[in-house]
Amino acid sequence: MEEKMVVKISDNIVSPLGLTSEENYSAVKAGQSRLSRYEGKWNLPEPFVASLIDREKIQVDGHYTFFEQIVIKSASTAIAEAGIDPASPRVIFVLSTTKGNVYLLDNGITDFPDERVLLGVTADVVARHFGNPNKPVVVSNACISGVCTQIVAMRLLERGAYDYAVVVGADMQSPFIVSGFQSFKALSPEQCKPFDASRRGLNLGEAAATMVLGTKETDGCWKLVRGAIRNDANHISGPSRVGEGSYRALKYVLGDCPADEIAFVNAHERRDGIHSRRTGWFA
Repeated sequence: MEEKMVVKISDNIVSPLGLTSEENYSAVKAGQSRLSRYEGKWNLPEPFVASLIDREKIQVDGHYTFFEQIVIKSASTAIAEAGIDPASPRVIFVLSTTKGNVYLLDNGITDFPDERVLLGVTADVVARHFGNPNKPVVVSNACISGVCTQIVAMRLLERGAYDYAVVVGADMQSPFIVSGFQSFKALSPEQCKPFDASRRGLNLGEAAATMVLGTKETDGCWKLVRGAIRNDANHISGPSRVGEGSYRALKYVLGDCPADEIAFVNAHERRDGIHSRRTGWFA
């Protein structure tokens, strides 16, 4: 069977910087971050610095959680730009998230059924919103979820299982999540400096981003050429000291591709053993 070429047909980003990819790109070029210091927000005892979406900019629908709303908002724009029928059985929805509706576990939230906190149920809610008949795919692999999701969608299209994949990655913030990071003492009390020797932690953010992938190549399309997922099985959250997973993934992904033809490489790596080094990707 001839291998199909997978391409990106459209995209969208909903974040504190804007509601379209163009708005986000322009904001980043202008050096904007939307990071703010929050004190007393959600009745949390400690202040934190984060970049949060203005809830008033997202259409409120009582049938959907805020997380589902930003996913639907981003997917709707990308789908419209792609000009595809999201209700077609030849379209698959693939959702990437690490936390989803976990905020529903917070005390006092009773507007939604308990099972809505399950990622599979959340993905079903989104897919049914668009009238899609297929069982959506959910990928939740911590920090490498986004890259893994693209690879999963690419494989589904390459083997001809579907004509299009609506790939959405999203996460939101809540008292449950922020307090969890605070308990790890992982948050910076100021704008973080990830490459600075005196860095003090990280900042949290929230966003939803969508790519519509297909196999009909047109001029100017970004091509998803090759992806790899390698788990060195050393530890649930710590890689082997030699970085076996990262090495094997990148070796496969790069192959014999000339360096001047590589547009982008995404590899997750932490040398302190907190996260597993196991995924590489380029397109």
